[in-house]
Amino acid sequence: MRFNFRRAPGRPTRTIPILDAMNTAIRPGGLPAPIALNIPVEGMSCASCVKRVEQALAALPGARDVAVNLATNRASFVLGGDAGPAEAAAALANAG
Repeated sequence: MRFNFRRAPGRPTRTIPILDAMNTAIRPGGLPAPIALNIPVEGMSCASCVKRVEQALAALPGARDVAVNLATNRASFVLGGDAGPAEAAAALANAG
């Protein structure tokens, strides 16, 4: 990903220093690809259980779009940080 801006047509492309630093930090293969998960969650019986599961999953590094459904006993979320499915399973086990 490059962030380049043109001053005017026909002039050379100029980069902005802070964006150059971003280009260095965000390079192909440098960040893990987000993983969308939809997993079964057993043992939930009330809204408090749902909240506890949501909080446990949301606390994972890079977790977003966390949704837990009591009726279907499923949790869906996206992991985009250092955490993976194994860490999600451990977080759920620790949540009770």
